[in-house]
Amino acid sequence: MNPLIFFIICIFVTEVRSKKALLINSQSWGIEDAWHDNTIRPAFCSISTRYKYFAACPAYNILEQQFNKDVSLTKQSVFSRLNLWRTQSLTDSDLDFCEESYEPSLIYDSLTGEYKIGFELYFFRSEAVCRNYDKDSYHYYKTVNTENDKYNIENQTIFNGTSEFVNRYEDDNHILFNVSNSRILAFYWINVLSIHCSKNNKHVILVFEKYGSQVGNLSDECTNYRRADEELYSQENQKKCLKDILVPSFLLKVNPDLSCGQPYGCLTPSQIIPLWYFDSSSAKLASCSHLNAIPVWKSIADGNLRRVDLFVAVIIKTSSVNEVIFGVNGVLKMTVPGGRRRMYLSDTKGDRVVEIPKIIYRIIKVEALGCSHFAVIVIHNDPSAVRDADRLCNKNDTLIHSWEKIINDDSKTGLTYVCPMNTVLEKKFDLNCCSINKLNLAEFPSHYSWSEEWWFNDDREEIVNSSFERVLKEYPE
Repeated sequence: MNPLIFFIICIFVTEVRSKKALLINSQSWGIEDAWHDNTIRPAFCSISTRYKYFAACPAYNILEQQFNKDVSLTKQSVFSRLNLWRTQSLTDSDLDFCEESYEPSLIYDSLTGEYKIGFELYFFRSEAVCRNYDKDSYHYYKTVNTENDKYNIENQTIFNGTSEFVNRYEDDNHILFNVSNSRILAFYWINVLSIHCSKNNKHVILVFEKYGSQVGNLSDECTNYRRADEELYSQENQKKCLKDILVPSFLLKVNPDLSCGQPYGCLTPSQIIPLWYFDSSSAKLASCSHLNAIPVWKSIADGNLRRVDLFVAVIIKTSSVNEVIFGVNGVLKMTVPGGRRRMYLSDTKGDRVVEIPKIIYRIIKVEALGCSHFAVIVIHNDPSAVRDADRLCNKNDTLIHSWEKIINDDSKTGLTYVCPMNTVLEKKFDLNCCSINKLNLAEFPSHYSWSEEWWFNDDREEIVNSSFERVLKEYPE
């Protein structure tokens, strides 16, 4: 029997039957939920449009496993299994056909200088009829050592030669692999999330369509998709990593939370960019990867960080926002015997070093009247007293008064304020902004959805704040 019998395409169009399968829309080449009802859009391809979707599974047979070992960049590729129509809603009780569940992968794109979280896909050449691929980006993809928090990049590309097992070649805009002279597989990287990293700064840029928003269920969280790193966030590990912190004596007299060895409580896994901004469960799973995860003090994660992220979601839903940048900066320093030291949620003698970020920030950008308008929301990830010298802008800046719903002076729940963008913050966050103007909620630039006309909306602050109050009631702590 042909060892590649596994790759044979089903003669009949098959309904997808797996929560474990990665479901790819052959028109948009986006990933979708395999067990939710998705609207079928008309096919816009003129060639072979009878297949609207195909489903992919992790490596199963010997050849796929060998391909993952010797050829795949991430070593955990998924392979197309079924071509299918989507004509009805599916339920969780439907049968699974993948042997294992897919896992998100991490690569480095040396062309853009970004780490990318997504899925490395190989599919039948016959399925590549509706899309052209940018083969140039393929040659810049590098594998990443994810055991180290510095994300060491290995100087190699996906299989760059030939062998008796596989031959790689290019056909127009496609990167193709002839596996054992039997089946032709095409490569495609399904990108979910790109993260810019430099020194102690990480940020994600979220760009919005002109008239649309992309905010999902605000109660969604990573625990619904993947269990947290239990060993890393265990009380035992935190007691070991945080045991030397020195605190004022009065904090020990007011029923402090000593569960992690000091009165500030414990750290909890949070996200640089919340998973609310991703559609499918597979994309949400990718957003929960460790590169997008950050250790935040639970009092802050459940306190003002949560309020800020809900507030940002409201701004996006109710305003003409072009872009939001979600990021972290610096490493938290706390007082220990002998002075102040950087804090890590890991054994620094080990391979993986997980830094506790000092600053969490969200930058809101609106392009209006030929100018870029910015507001920088800053949250200090420090439950101890934050010095005025550590603030990133003047606490008396007039911009903050229109953002009063999220301003907070309590360090325990997250000292929070709003800054105007300036060249100092640009450099600190490794960003490149221009035509900088303050984004004041009381004078928020708005436009009619049916025209290019802009004006400064004096009612925007009231609209945002009233919507924010409704969201807080709808999503209580």
